[in-house]
Amino acid sequence: MKDIFDRAGFLNHLMGDEEVANEIFPEFLEDVSHKLTAMKEDLVNNDVSSLLRQVHTLKGAAANVCAVAMHKIACQIEVAGHSEGMDKVSSLIPDLERQLEMQK
Repeated sequence: MKDIFDRAGFLNHLMGDEEVANEIFPEFLEDVSHKLTAMKEDLVNNDVSSLLRQVHTLKGAAANVCAVAMHKIACQIEVAGHSEGMDKVSSLIPDLERQLEMQK
């Protein structure tokens, strides 16, 4: 499970504060949901710049909460957006959606 979400690492970032962790993580998931919606709109509108901003922010947030798999996929999407094009980005979005569902 640590390859999906490193709870111990997340708690370590928060100096072991379970209460804060239990507040932050659901907010993170809600934010991911909003960012996914925005990213899908960016795909439809072919707005690479906006999509890259969304995924970069998501990547950082995933790293902060130790959502390891989500961070990895966000990195892949960011690289694809810079070098491989929107078709590749589009093919990775479902992976991010699956990770979101697994974390809920």
